[in-house]
Amino acid sequence: MDHWTDSVESAISAVQQAMSHPGLSSEWTSILCAKLRRPSELCPDVRRVLEKNGWSRSQFRSPPVRELLLRDLRELAQSDHGPPTRIDDERRFDRQYVIEEKEKPVGEGTYGAVHRAFCNRLQKTVAIKRVKMEHEDEGMPSTAIREVAVLKAADHPNVVKLLDVACSPGRLHLVFEFVDANLKQYMKKFGLRLEPEVVRSLQKQLMKGIDYCHARRIIHRDLKPQNILVDGEDHLKIADFGMARAFNLPLPKYTHEVVTTWYRSPEILFGCEEYSLGVDVWSAGCILGEMATGAALFHGDSEIDTIFQIFRKLGTPTEADWPGLSSLPDFKPTFPQWRRRPWTEIRNIASQLGSAGVRLLDSMLRYDPACRVSAKQTLQHEYFNVDSDTMDAIMAD
Repeated sequence: MDHWTDSVESAISAVQQAMSHPGLSSEWTSILCAKLRRPSELCPDVRRVLEKNGWSRSQFRSPPVRELLLRDLRELAQSDHGPPTRIDDERRFDRQYVIEEKEKPVGEGTYGAVHRAFCNRLQKTVAIKRVKMEHEDEGMPSTAIREVAVLKAADHPNVVKLLDVACSPGRLHLVFEFVDANLKQYMKKFGLRLEPEVVRSLQKQLMKGIDYCHARRIIHRDLKPQNILVDGEDHLKIADFGMARAFNLPLPKYTHEVVTTWYRSPEILFGCEEYSLGVDVWSAGCILGEMATGAALFHGDSEIDTIFQIFRKLGTPTEADWPGLSSLPDFKPTFPQWRRRPWTEIRNIASQLGSAGVRLLDSMLRYDPACRVSAKQTLQHEYFNVDSDTMDAIMAD
């Protein structure tokens, strides 16, 4: 048996043994990592498959989808001599996709630029994220590994679809379905004044997408209007999963350097290392308020300024509001004391959302994460479950 065949079959065997393990994902992932050979002993084709499924530096940063990993390895075993090499993958990508205006990305962030492109195979427009490879010797960036791991298994109308991954030396491209605009751009098209019914529809789609992720143990951790896409038919899709994490129970300690400051939950702002799904719900609540008013609710120019922006609207929290608050690393008992302001005094939130929408917003922006509503619970909220006539009555009360 040659090295290539031995390498592929060993990897398949390791995944099959991990699939038979009944324990937590963290346990079988450790077993899988232990059974796989060191990357230097794996053939390049197997390494490529592992990397596409989240392998980096001799381990999986988060639990891979075992069924997808096994399928990829079996397809490799059945090929004449494995799938295309990295150089061949680069040629395939260049033949299959034509990037429009390479010097003018349609979006750009910390981890890469997004370009509009045309797919010759599908005969349609796609979006290609060219991931920054600043430290090529360290392998694929962790943000790209997270995004690929999450989106390869995702199938929901409110989560953007990952169509293809092309990896070659010094280059990593993620190919997504193309969506016209992000939520911020969409709002600007309407002068930052969305109709109440549009706000309700977009928010419900957002909560459906979040609930789908949470049901699969994925925390997005960076929800903001720029990471939410809206097409020409008002269909919403959550995108940019570069900061997403798979979570297990008990929850591990996470970094608090996540989520753009304006949409960052109090537990993260106060330095809590153990946080969970509530961070996404808080961000979604901030987005609901922004869609209603046309401006960010907590528009701070720093972490402390964002904290004070929250206090000015929701009131300075106490131990009664949030048991254990005083023990959080970055909470100060010397913080200024503000009283809560009613939503009727904050821009046009009350008139845009109505009483039901305000009650939903309150439930999403609870200080104590344990008292914050879940994404699944929001979908049962009265704000989303009324017909047009009833909605008109709610808006008028």
